[in-house]
Amino acid sequence: MRKIAVLIVLALASVPAALVKAAAPQASRIPAWLGVARHPLLEAMYLVAEHRPAEALPYLEISFKNGNTVAPYWMAKLLAAGAQGKSGKSLAPPWAAMAAVGGNPRGLLEIGLLYEKGIGVRKSSDLAGYFFALAALKNVRGALWRIRGLAKNGGLTVAGRRRILRKFHANAGTPVGKWCMAYLYNAGVLVPKNPRRFRLLMRAAAAGGDSHAIMAEDVLQNYFPKGAWKHPERAFQATRRAAHAGSLSAMMWLEGFYRTGFGVGKSRKRAHYWLQQRAKNGDPEAMTQMANRFLNLPPMAHPAAPSGTNHRRFSLAAAARWALRAQAADVPGVTTINWGQNTLSLVLKMHHALVAGRPGGHAHGN
Repeated sequence: MRKIAVLIVLALASVPAALVKAAAPQASRIPAWLGVARHPLLEAMYLVAEHRPAEALPYLEISFKNGNTVAPYWMAKLLAAGAQGKSGKSLAPPWAAMAAVGGNPRGLLEIGLLYEKGIGVRKSSDLAGYFFALAALKNVRGALWRIRGLAKNGGLTVAGRRRILRKFHANAGTPVGKWCMAYLYNAGVLVPKNPRRFRLLMRAAAAGGDSHAIMAEDVLQNYFPKGAWKHPERAFQATRRAAHAGSLSAMMWLEGFYRTGFGVGKSRKRAHYWLQQRAKNGDPEAMTQMANRFLNLPPMAHPAAPSGTNHRRFSLAAAARWALRAQAADVPGVTTINWGQNTLSLVLKMHHALVAGRPGGHAHGN
């Protein structure tokens, strides 16, 4: 991490290090009906869902000062998107760097995106690719795909390609390093396509405990060749092993197996269990699915609603809480933490309609 910190400081030396100048936050902005305890990060996520990003910045700064590593990542994203106008975009790189140095590997991905787009820093595909490589070695989903995009579009120079490969080769002794090299050989990115080396590296990564490799090696390679499933029962067993090893992707597949009865007896209860496991492990997509389930419940269908409670409002509050958690999720393997934003915005819109007595109290009615 020290080397990463030094490289970030050198790369961003020309960027002003001032923090965001914003008014101190007032009372809680989260309405009481949500039943959410006041927390700076959740306050910020609520304001983002309400399309008030500038008001979210002070809460993110407070959350950052309290030691939260998600806050500087969100600060960088909001500033890069123009939450404080053009002048605020120059502050996006320092915030992304603070996220990375503070231990949030998504900050590395965000720095790469800033270099790729030239936001707050001089545009550089080579530096973007290098930071994507650093993120990939921290198991950040989407980082390898970004490198692939740069390579396919011809944005990387020869020196840039060599630098990325040197970084991966330097980590070839780790399971995640093997996984990254396996991906490159399989896709033919930066190196010639080589199915044999791909399989060897994938097996070595799986043997080392890399959950991505376990899923890919056991399930996709052995039981899903050329788009056609074979040995459904074995595929189910392999997927279950990967899920228990912590692979969020395997948990998602396992949920689908139970829901459809593929390779195992159909069970809605077990499917829901694995959806919950994904959500509890911080997968924003699963959290958003939980939110949508509550969002689409009939008005009198919530089983946990106390007697005399407005069931619809109770369900909307539960949906909003899951959506808020999706936005505030901090999982290195998941980079897309905007999953809950649209759902939360819809929940708030529906609640406003419910309070006003207007149509639109159901998700399918919009």
